[in-house]
Amino acid sequence: PMQEAERQTQTSFDKMRVHANTYGMAIAGIAGSAAMALGSLAASTANQAAELEIFANRANTTTQEFQKMAVGASAMGIEGDKLSDMMKDFNEKMGELTAVGAGGGKDFFDKLSGDMKGGAKEAKSLILEMQKLSGPEALQMYVDKLEDAGVSQQEMSFYLESMASDMTDLYPLLANGGEGMKLYGDMAERAGLI
Repeated sequence: PMQEAERQTQTSFDKMRVHANTYGMAIAGIAGSAAMALGSLAASTANQAAELEIFANRANTTTQEFQKMAVGASAMGIEGDKLSDMMKDFNEKMGELTAVGAGGGKDFFDKLSGDMKGGAKEAKSLILEMQKLSGPEALQMYVDKLEDAGVSQQEMSFYLESMASDMTDLYPLLANGGEGMKLYGDMAERAGLI
């Protein structure tokens, strides 16, 4: 579609050149500039789409869900590339926890084991359930379970930072069932940004 738009724009400028001999050189210059601008826009859009796909893949989610999350994160000063790295770290540490029972998620598991009625067995079941969720959903459940356990602000920071550097910055969006994240995502969707 972008190539077709470029072709149509070029055709329009070609017709203008034929009818405006006096300004032929100027119009030719404008046509070339317009074609270059459209080409640059097409390349930029393609690069952004590819980058978004990479970010969403790292975060273990769809491009739409990543965009919603990224809008909220940007309000906290976290850009898309950093958010995708944070989510990648979170997902890796959750994978490490289920694969070898160690890593950054071990403290979370130990906390749940001590707080859940079913102990380690129930905590392990929850961790396996989290593995089936998208990255953002698993992160939200992670925060929800810590809130349910009644951790302090300092402890919440410890648990979040053990999963990814600067993840505490996302906590205002994830608190209370992710109200902030939902609000930003809904606003972005209504504004047509997703």
